[in-house]
Amino acid sequence: MKTSSSVRSISPELSAKLTVVSFISACFVVILHAYEKSLAVGTGPTAWIVTFVGWTLPTFAVPIFFVISGFLLGVKSGNGTKDGWYAQALRKRVRTLLVPYLIWCTIYALTVVPFTMFGNHLAGRSLVHNTHLHEPVLSWWNLFCIYGADMSGFPANGVLWYVRNLLILVLIAPPLIKFLANKWLGFLLLLIFGATFFLHDWMPRSYWQFFETGFSLRGFFYFLLGLFLAAHPIDNAIPRQLRSLVPFAWLVVGLFFTYLRLYSGGDSLTAQRLLAKTANLLGVGAIWILYDLIPSARRLAKFSVTHDSFFLYAAHLGIIFTVLCAKSQDILSSRLHIPSLGIFIIRFAVPILLSLTIAELLKRYCPRVYALLTGGR
Repeated sequence: MKTSSSVRSISPELSAKLTVVSFISACFVVILHAYEKSLAVGTGPTAWIVTFVGWTLPTFAVPIFFVISGFLLGVKSGNGTKDGWYAQALRKRVRTLLVPYLIWCTIYALTVVPFTMFGNHLAGRSLVHNTHLHEPVLSWWNLFCIYGADMSGFPANGVLWYVRNLLILVLIAPPLIKFLANKWLGFLLLLIFGATFFLHDWMPRSYWQFFETGFSLRGFFYFLLGLFLAAHPIDNAIPRQLRSLVPFAWLVVGLFFTYLRLYSGGDSLTAQRLLAKTANLLGVGAIWILYDLIPSARRLAKFSVTHDSFFLYAAHLGIIFTVLCAKSQDILSSRLHIPSLGIFIIRFAVPILLSLTIAELLKRYCPRVYALLTGGR
């Protein structure tokens, strides 16, 4: 099989870009989880803002983590040609992914999960609504479910389904890297799985559930995209004027999707699904391109908090489900008379600020604990 020799290295500039893009994406994940349909009632300006900012725009965030992970693995493997790269990659993923995954699931199992299971009148809905933890009892099955071993649901810290998925992808990466090193065969593979990803909503429900949480087609496609871009860089192949159209297209598609979601309800469900997938694909490219188009974005890498992306990603959901539970939201709305838009802002601003504050305190006073929680990032 013919391979490409154009393997990109991780320069300081590229490392800074990856740091900033990861941080922005983690913030958008928080915004996505802060969104509640009840805050976007009607079709007025508040509904437009909350739906567009809280539901439409953040859909790129998790996909871009898969792209970055695939990209970094592809670069560091030298298209699979470096000696010992796979053993090194596995050892590193145990430290950077598996250990933090197990620790965060344990933390949530001991704190957030009991809160949402025994005090659901406060939490509003169970954090474990997509797992098999239906009853608050101690059993081997529930123990497996806490760590996501059932594969058809989320782990105790639901957002870490991404880490579980990535661990699986690393295990099957070597043949993928070899295949994607060939430009045209790799492009064909991307095309096949891209089409499958766009159409998988029409699979039977049981298959959809597995491919979304157990072994996500979304994650697989974007991981392949990252591996492909590591072997075949395209930044310089696209004119600057054309690249600037990607963020514009992202906003246009996002606005149209928001319009359909607010005005058509379930009448345009097929169109909404396709537009949502198109928006998150365009969003991945748009965020990457906007970093280059906005000079001030480069300065963000100098701030310490931009290196706390993983901690923010792992910690925020617990804050949303406890500090900002349904009881708190009722106080903000009925007693303090804060409008829906204000509540929405509070729901993502507080978790971001609190998570980053805790992260910075840990880095200063308990660096070993922070290193364990973030895999040494």
